[in-house]
Amino acid sequence: YILRGTVKLLILLTLLTVRCVLAEVPAPYALRLDAEQREWLREKQTLVIGMPAANWAPYSYYTGNNHYQGLLHDYLKTVSQRLDLKLRYQSYPTFEDAQQALRSGEVDALAGVATTPQRQRWMHFTSSLIEIPRAVLLNTPGDPPSLAQAAQMQWVCERGYDSCDLLERLGFKKIKYVDRNIEALFMVKYGLADAYLSDRPYLESNIASLRIKAQQMVEVPWVEPAQLALTTPSSSVYLGALLSLAVDSLTPQDRHALIELANIYSEPKEKDQASDLFTPQEQAWIAHHREVRFAPGPWFGLANVDDNGKFTGMLADLLALIERRSGLHFKLQPTDTQVGSLAMLAEGKLDFIPAIVNLPERRSHFLFTPDYLTLKRLLITRRTQGELSSLNDLKGAR
Repeated sequence: YILRGTVKLLILLTLLTVRCVLAEVPAPYALRLDAEQREWLREKQTLVIGMPAANWAPYSYYTGNNHYQGLLHDYLKTVSQRLDLKLRYQSYPTFEDAQQALRSGEVDALAGVATTPQRQRWMHFTSSLIEIPRAVLLNTPGDPPSLAQAAQMQWVCERGYDSCDLLERLGFKKIKYVDRNIEALFMVKYGLADAYLSDRPYLESNIASLRIKAQQMVEVPWVEPAQLALTTPSSSVYLGALLSLAVDSLTPQDRHALIELANIYSEPKEKDQASDLFTPQEQAWIAHHREVRFAPGPWFGLANVDDNGKFTGMLADLLALIERRSGLHFKLQPTDTQVGSLAMLAEGKLDFIPAIVNLPERRSHFLFTPDYLTLKRLLITRRTQGELSSLNDLKGAR
């Protein structure tokens, strides 16, 4: 949201926001189910998804108390709505623990799981939700290793993840196993391992905060992209078939955000800073105005600033995608809690705020891009108050 004087920046952000829009849950969609399937779902009532209690940028963010948000969970909500099931999460310390919970029947399904031959022995997979490229993080900048060179290197991988399966299937012998992805990143950073195989979006989202050079991340031709899907135990035939039916019903519009994310990360790197979205005049403007100052605004949960001053969360990932498409560089500015980001914007200390409500009184001072995210608001009161008939009931309330 931009001061009126910065019209050109508004136009650019409008174009980019439309392309990098975050997914909204679509309107209810009626699957064609027979009477037996509908009765089974009525008895089932709830779909329990097992997830590791960790952030997996840019797909999933753990917000505590078995709650998650992010692109992946927008689609899980859509799938559960198609089946008229309540969606509930059960968090676990590691992904390996979540897989054990699936084996034991504590949870119904896992989400965002890559297909591997080892897993297909005991898991049923829906069709792929998204295909994402993999990359290798090296402990020193260098050329992508050949398969023969990689076989001599010391690798690190997270227990339970498909990267371990892949390295083992390739016949690699030098593999160290850790419980969390952050451990793998640190082992490569401090020379305890030569290389770490993961998905490229995750690596790109994390190496900057660890002060790892981008040149240390390379793509290798002997590793194929990961296909992420929903998975159930092979023994859960009925649920697996219904989840597959719901996933197959997702339209390109339903999958827009994940498809857009996949397209962005599959583009050649030389195109990242030379987007075909802009005219030559707009590209020239960007070349002279690359640094754009911003502050996150008041929305807790959409974005956070960690102890090291790093901007994280859904908004951080959205801005990262826009940076890749535009060549702009968004610079986080310290905010004064007494003044607030809106006042800083009005004073010219900021160029834009990435998330704020479009109100009539604000439109007299600021320009707004089209809406890219819808959030529901709730009013909470004591049970003794009963239902509110209108907002007028709140007049005089504390």
